[in-house]
Amino acid sequence: MAGTTASTLRTRDGVTLAYTEPAVVPSTVVLCDDSAAVLPDPVADRLAATGWTVQRLPGVHHDMQLEDPERVSRVVDDALTRA
Repeated sequence: MAGTTASTLRTRDGVTLAYTEPAVVPSTVVLCDDSAAVLPDPVADRLAATGWTVQRLPGVHHDMQLEDPERVSRVVDDALTRA
């Protein structure tokens, strides 16, 4: 799309993720307290600076969907209804 840049980043565990700058459609990343182990804070900050919504869920860990499924469901539902 005109005016967008395709970018990639590597997570700490070596996974390569592709994304666009700026976000082409409403885009949300949900992170937990220990998210830096997977997605370093500077990467989350870069996504936020390029139009992504970055939501953090304090008090849960990487397996947040197992620890607090209702809360995660509410966050995902909120992201979908804002889209």
